[in-house]
Amino acid sequence: MFTAYYRLKERIVIALKWRIIHLTRLARKKLEKYKFLPPKPELKQEALFWEALQETGMDGEKRIDHINARCYLNDKEFYVIFPLRYLASVKKLDKTKTLHYVFVGKEEEGREWVNEFSGDKSFISLTDKGWKMPKNLFDSTYYQLLCNSKFTLCPRGKFLWTYRFYEAIMCKSIPIVDKHYEEPSMWGFKYYYYQESSTHLFSQDIVEHNYRLFLQRHTLIDEFLELVL
Repeated sequence: MFTAYYRLKERIVIALKWRIIHLTRLARKKLEKYKFLPPKPELKQEALFWEALQETGMDGEKRIDHINARCYLNDKEFYVIFPLRYLASVKKLDKTKTLHYVFVGKEEEGREWVNEFSGDKSFISLTDKGWKMPKNLFDSTYYQLLCNSKFTLCPRGKFLWTYRFYEAIMCKSIPIVDKHYEEPSMWGFKYYYYQESSTHLFSQDIVEHNYRLFLQRHTLIDEFLELVL
């Protein structure tokens, strides 16, 4: 009798919790619809872009194209944008290159080649940690690894592009990609193919070239200066 009562009570509590969650979501959508609350970012790309816009004071109709790695404010098109907070945080990290290759990411089809670069001077970790973390969280441990590595392995994800390519450049590590999966946002940057490992030479000139281009394409620094000057 007591057990049956306990189970019934437990089921009622669970049902009420789910009902509260459902009503909370509905309420939020109503508040977002009538602009009492800003839309909650569903993707990392949204979270980064929304924060970057808030930093610079830019406002308007915003949206993203996740398939093609594009962001839009009104009619203006941008690549994937990182907040200045990320740049400031990365700048504080140690840039001593103690590793040759690094990869931290989810194990997916098409990423098997990263294991070819395992070794004493490499850090290869297959994890789903990033998928479970808050979308606007700066993971200092992850970015520190990129800062400490000469090269960052950048296999494609669900689309042709990957955040890791831009994150490596922000951390002054040279991206290593699959020559069969290049896409337009990579144009202009300097990187190596994993299929040609004998050509992988670390160059400070490449690092600085990539970083300057990253600031132009993947931050709102230029737009911010136009607003304040």
